[in-house]
Amino acid sequence: IPAARGLCESPLRVTKPQNKCSALVLGLVYSHAVKLHFLGGADEVGASCLLVEAGDCRILVDAGVRMGGGCKDRLPDLARATDLGGLDAVLVTHAHLDHSGALPLVHGAFPRAEVLTSEPTVSLLRVLLLDAVKIMEQKAEREDEIPLYPLPAVESLLACVRPVRFLEPVRICSGRAAATFFPAGHVLGAAAVGLDTPEGRVLVTGDVSVTPQLTVPGMPVPRFAPDLLVCESTYGARLHASRRAEEQRLVDAVFSALREGRQVLIPAFALGRAQEVLLILRRALAQADSPPAVVWADGMVRAVCDIYGRHPAYLAPALRRRAEAEREPFYTADGRIRPVREPAEREAVLAGPPCVIVASSGMLSGGPSSLYAARLAARQDALIAITGYQDEEAPGRRLQEAALGKSAEIFVNGQAVKVACRVETYGLSAHADSRELAGLVSALEPGSVALVHGDAEARAGLARILSDAGCDVSLPLAGESLEVQAVKRKAERRLPALGRGRPLDREGLLALRDELLEQHGTRRSFSPRELAELWYGSRGLPEDLAPVHKLLAAAGCFEPDARRPFCFRPVDPATGKADPVQDGSGRLEQNAALAEIDRRLGPESGLYRRGAERESWTLRLYFHFPGVARERHADAIEALARATGWSVALHPETHLGALEQRLRQGLPGGCELARAPSVFNDTRRVKAVVDRIPDDAQGICAAFEAETGFALSLEPGGAGTPAARKAFDERGRMEINLAFRAIEEAFSGLDARPGKKSKKSDAEGPLLEIAFTSPELAGPHREMIGRLEQETGWRIRVAERVDQQAVLRIAAELIPGSWQLARSPGLDVAGRKVLLKPSAPIPAAELDEVSQELVRRTGFGLQTR
Repeated sequence: IPAARGLCESPLRVTKPQNKCSALVLGLVYSHAVKLHFLGGADEVGASCLLVEAGDCRILVDAGVRMGGGCKDRLPDLARATDLGGLDAVLVTHAHLDHSGALPLVHGAFPRAEVLTSEPTVSLLRVLLLDAVKIMEQKAEREDEIPLYPLPAVESLLACVRPVRFLEPVRICSGRAAATFFPAGHVLGAAAVGLDTPEGRVLVTGDVSVTPQLTVPGMPVPRFAPDLLVCESTYGARLHASRRAEEQRLVDAVFSALREGRQVLIPAFALGRAQEVLLILRRALAQADSPPAVVWADGMVRAVCDIYGRHPAYLAPALRRRAEAEREPFYTADGRIRPVREPAEREAVLAGPPCVIVASSGMLSGGPSSLYAARLAARQDALIAITGYQDEEAPGRRLQEAALGKSAEIFVNGQAVKVACRVETYGLSAHADSRELAGLVSALEPGSVALVHGDAEARAGLARILSDAGCDVSLPLAGESLEVQAVKRKAERRLPALGRGRPLDREGLLALRDELLEQHGTRRSFSPRELAELWYGSRGLPEDLAPVHKLLAAAGCFEPDARRPFCFRPVDPATGKADPVQDGSGRLEQNAALAEIDRRLGPESGLYRRGAERESWTLRLYFHFPGVARERHADAIEALARATGWSVALHPETHLGALEQRLRQGLPGGCELARAPSVFNDTRRVKAVVDRIPDDAQGICAAFEAETGFALSLEPGGAGTPAARKAFDERGRMEINLAFRAIEEAFSGLDARPGKKSKKSDAEGPLLEIAFTSPELAGPHREMIGRLEQETGWRIRVAERVDQQAVLRIAAELIPGSWQLARSPGLDVAGRKVLLKPSAPIPAAELDEVSQELVRRTGFGLQTR
């Protein structure tokens, strides 16, 4: 590795490994060390995947995919994890697919490994991974491209992901190691991950942004002393232009285009970039001289914006205040910025007056942005503004080249388009540049640094800067391994355990505040975990810190850090803010007022969100059914206003999701909705079409109205009704969604149920295909499938493919923990066997019992080897 060898003074040596799956081994010569295996994302931007091996603990940090259209292999070397003995834990830095896209495969292969990430990332993973499945299924239909994984694999993963708080270490690997998630800027929920093990300490930055953005604060320096820092280097050889200057340049171009009568398309990554662009435009539209145009948000952008609004504690201060006060903080009440809520609206947007369209995907490789680009690229009266990285194979890169005269057309949305529009590019990166990364490394003072997530130029450029500053730097390649010895460090200075064994209460918190004010003044903020450790001492620190969180929210002697509200600063009594009362008016301090809401109105009240508007001193309450809540909780709401000194307002809109959920819960068994209910807000009515009218329809409607405030009418849509007669086409085939429902009902309650249903065609015409974990499971149900064909009018075919991930997952669930296996189970698909390699004999009776159950559930038996 010439670049690393020339730049590093650390005692590195290169050896050829015995394992053919490995490339080179880059190692520090010590007997006990942390070993890092770079399975992907080392010398490239994509497929980020790092396996950390400390003693007998194996931890995977990220599992991404390669995003470029020309990638032959989209996945990191996940087989290496099996070769090394499996995984104990999987930690996810953030939700971008180049860091998370392979997670369903990892979870399917290692279902017992716990999966941890920040709370916002859990929500974002659901949106991004489900969208990825939809795109893969579309490509499978259109291009015969085999999907990486099916929908059940994503659902299984999402059911197991565990959210963790920033700055609070969590025990992993059965307590043998600890992981701490530090805020990293970049996008909502992004984290750097610190691993503390007996063999050493490793900090993995993930993707970082040091500069504050409009959506999220910049990354603060983690309070963590790593032996090895694994640092991203995306822009390691570059300095960013002034962020504010680039934002203004974008605004000037957009406003100029609008005044000239142009349509403007801004393709943007759905997570992060789109939200930044919307806020840039929102701020600009507030200017008195802004053109009277609408900004439309379309595609997955809408779902991600909703998630940002549901996690205000992780947002930049200005956006956090708006998110606490408004339901949709990216849009405006006057409609100047609004979402495209239905695909049918897109034609009207394109045919309408000059406007701005912010849509995903950012590279024009899919999503509604490609549809808009196919129409606008050929028009001279249009501007397409590129704000993010464009892969070499992406239509967005071809568009940039066309603007430079290197080509005349692009292929987008399945068609060739001659480029006539104006094209501009703007730098709005959410990655730190070389100067910022060097500053971060300097502040952390790691024992050594490994640079990843960058091309050759970026890594070499940053390596030179760090090497000149005296850092030990390595540049690992994909497939290589690195060993690092723990560095003996001076123990961090700790205050004595002030609590002396007694629980932390408000009096204790006041004493802790006074001690910290004397030591640090008000300039430093502390996480709840740090405050608890100062009170209890390291040995007495409780596992559950929930009481500390509640105490901090209500006591008033600490206040949230303006930039990072999950940290707290001691309040100086000399300022007059030590008491929860904000001023002489008698109002409670904001966090104390919010805590008062939680005390008086718990989740059982139907309250699902609350916020505080400092400008008007108003507490805003969000109930599922506000009309009913206003009457039911009138006394509690009035008492809340008296206790806090704030006015209290109820958000007037009914939660439509909760309304439909309550309707479904109220219907008796055997009575199902034929389609989604119709809701009429103006008259407070709900109309529901059901397959049969239940016997106690009157009581059901009365109970629904009493709980929701909406009158309910049930209308028949079952057999023999006009609606049912329309459910069959002229060939006698049942409407496809009704046919799918009939299949689901037929298999409900059975162990063997089809996991996927789809419409296919063969030489005889259309048919329905149902896929089981393996086709053998359909054997006992051939007669029922025949009846379903008669009932629905469709030919029904059983798919021949095997859901290998499901077989391995079920096998892992059934295999007792007492069985000692040398490696994870494998598959012999042709022989329908799950292969085990035990390191100790397995009792024959146990093996036979588990094998029979596995056959019943998957069609596969067990075989030892």
